[in-house]
This record gives sequence, C-alpha cells and structure tokens, in this order.
Amino acid sequence: MFRRRIAQDSAGILFVLPRQFRILVIGGYGNFGSRICRALGCSPGIQVIVAGRNLRCSTDFVNTLPPECQAEPCQLDHTAACLSEQLEKLDVNLVIHTSGPFQGQDFHVAEACIKAKVHYIDLADARDFVVNFQKLHDRAVGADLLLVSGASTLPGITSVVVNALTSGLQQILGIRVGIAPAQKNPRGIGTVKSVLSYCGKPFRTLVDGEWKQVFGWQDIQCFDYPEIGKRWGGCCDVPDVELMPQIYPELKTVQFHAALGSAVVQWGLWILAYLVRLRIIRDPVRMAPLLKRWSDKLNVFGDETGAMFVQINGRKHGGDTVVRTWRIIAHRNHGPEIPCIPAIILGRKLARGELSRRGATACLNLFSTDDFQYAVSDFAISTSVSEGTI
Repeated sequence: MFRRRIAQDSAGILFVLPRQFRILVIGGYGNFGSRICRALGCSPGIQVIVAGRNLRCSTDFVNTLPPECQAEPCQLDHTAACLSEQLEKLDVNLVIHTSGPFQGQDFHVAEACIKAKVHYIDLADARDFVVNFQKLHDRAVGADLLLVSGASTLPGITSVVVNALTSGLQQILGIRVGIAPAQKNPRGIGTVKSVLSYCGKPFRTLVDGEWKQVFGWQDIQCFDYPEIGKRWGGCCDVPDVELMPQIYPELKTVQFHAALGSAVVQWGLWILAYLVRLRIIRDPVRMAPLLKRWSDKLNVFGDETGAMFVQINGRKHGGDTVVRTWRIIAHRNHGPEIPCIPAIILGRKLARGELSRRGATACLNLFSTDDFQYAVSDFAISTSVSEGTI
C-alpha cells in the first residue's frame, strides 16, 4: 500500500527514502480544503493530494503553495462508483472529505475508504450524517481503520472545550454555543447550501429538560460577543444538539445559535424560514447562489473579526452552581481557519502514528485544548475562559 521512494546519493548508491504519509483532500482547492492542504502539505512527513473535479483548478492551487509544501494535483469525482479503486491507485493513507454540504449525502466516500483500507476524516456538520456515522463502526474496526465524522467546529472543537470546562464539576446542566463569523469571511457555496438546508425546517432541541420543536434560523436571541458586541442569532440544527445529551445524560439544555455578520442577512433568513414553514418556498437550497451574492455585496459594511463562545452551567461538588464560558476571537479574517483545525490535528496525529483508536466515530474528544492552541498559534486567534456563579 505504501509508496517506496528510491533515491541515489552522490556516490551513486541507491537508498530508500523515508516513506511519506499520503493524505488526499477531497475539495482540496475549496474554501476549507485549501487551508487543510496548505497546513498538512507543509508538515514534515506528509504529502497531500489536492483532489477535485477540475484538474486545472487543482493544479493552479498547488502552484500557489510554498516550495516546502509536498503537494500534487489530482482530478477526482468523489461520487464515482469506482472511488475505492482510485484511492488504491493513488496509494493514499488518509482521505479528508471537505466537499459539502453533507446534508443529504450518504456514506459513499467513507465506505470506499473502508474497501480501499484508507483512514477517513470529514468536516460534516449535518446532524443526521454525524450521529448515524457509527453505523460503519464494526466494518472500520475489521479493516483496522479510523473513520471520523464532524472533524470541524461542531462537534470537533465544542466537545473538547466542553470536556475541559467540566473539570471539577459534579453535574453539568446546560450547554449553549454561539458563533458569530465575520461578515468579510469568504463563504463557499457548500457552506451556504448547508445553512439553507434546515432553514425553516423543524428539529428537536433540549430545553429545560424537555425535547422541544424549533425551526431552523428562528428562535432569534440576542448574544453579546467579545469585541464585536451584540448580535442576533438564529437556532441551527447541528450534531451537538443530539450528541451532547448522550455524553452528559444529566443535561437539561443544549442550544446552538449562529449570528451572521450582517443583520440584514440574519433577519432575511428569519423571514425565509417563515416562508418555508408556510410552504411558499419549498426548496430554499436552490436560493444558495442568490443568497451568497447578496451576502457578498454586503461585505463592504462588515469587518474581519469573528467570535464564538461555548458556555456550560453545572454544580460543583460543594453544591455551588457555576457558569463557565470559553470564548474565541478571530481577527484578520482568520475565522475560517477554525473549522479546519480538527482535521489538521487528526491528520498530523495519524501521520505520526499517535492515534491508535480504530472504528467509526463522531469527532468527540479526539484531541486536547492544548492541541488546538498549538494549531492556531500562527493565526490572529485568541481564547479565554471565565467563571461566574449563579
């Protein structure tokens, strides 16, 4: 499976070079894939294959990478029936799947990886996709592979942060997560389609100990984010809403809200959600190109700073109820780097042989907050933690 590289020294003696860990990134020249390729391609012992449907786009992107990056272009359709055979020919060790939206996708790529005996990681944020991913567990174990879904902001980063915040607590009662991306952050069409996939659609979330029905991009609430101030946020259907109660059965509330950089777009989504609920608009995903153009034109009124918080409340062993909040600020349009970090961390760990876990799993507590801090140290990204009593 591994590609052996033969070289010749100045005396004409042949020798085997250390074999590189080959990582194929599907959507490798896209919004998130390009960031992952750049980070991993410049990591020692790793060679990335920048895969996508357009070979010219892949080649052009590879030509922009620093000389020290080990990267090669590749034309590949991840929906092809012969995907497993292509992976075997490319002699890869890991596939990172970044081509969303994952809402409505099946496990074709992961199943092809199992057949080709290749590790797999994706950046899925689709609730059903990530929650049901464990169906592949037995097959992954049998093939001695690690398959990870949701190696992104949610649940990849949030699970790690919540785990750290619960230290010393006897009981965790509530989890609230909010994200406020910068208006000038680049947005891929896949991300916009993901946003629209549950706009106005009903889903269940845990509130005060009861599972209640809410609708995507409604349940508008106002949140105060560090440095960027108050923003209105709509509720989102994300994996954490279902996964966190499984990890912490005593939870009473789990909520996630997103506050977009433009209030015009935020309230526009709120109105669109009502039109979907009234069945005036049946397929909001078809509006993705229009919404993206509309949002991009508003960039002139926005800034380059985004923020996020993860907040938990729980009880200490002494009985005191506390609130702990982890906050992250991203300046200079570095916010889109954050969803890429879990895949980068896990890719490096697999390449170094530091991940012995096998099976198919959601990305839950597979790295530490220290790993995260190290991975973002080159960006204009900072974090802080605070605690208060109730």
